[in-house]
Amino acid sequence: AMVLPCSSFIACQDQLPDCSHTYMFKSLANNVQAVQHIRAGGINAELASDFRYRRLEATADSGSSVEFLVLAPDGTDDWK
Repeated sequence: AMVLPCSSFIACQDQLPDCSHTYMFKSLANNVQAVQHIRAGGINAELASDFRYRRLEATADSGSSVEFLVLAPDGTDDWK
C-alpha cells in the first residue's frame, strides 16, 4: 500500500504518481455498482480484486496521511 502524508484524497492530488493523472488506461472500482455506473458514462471499468483506502490519524512522528492500494482483477498492481 502507498501512504501519502496528507489529510484527504483531494489534498493528496499533487503527491499522487504521474500515472494516476496521465496514464490511466484502466479504471478500477471497489464494487459492482460503481463499475456499472462508470461504464454507463462510457468508461471501461473493471472490478478491483482489492481496493483499500483509509485515512490514518496523525502520530507524534508525522501528520495525518492517506493509505491506499488498488489491485487489478488478476491480483496484480500492474494495471496501468
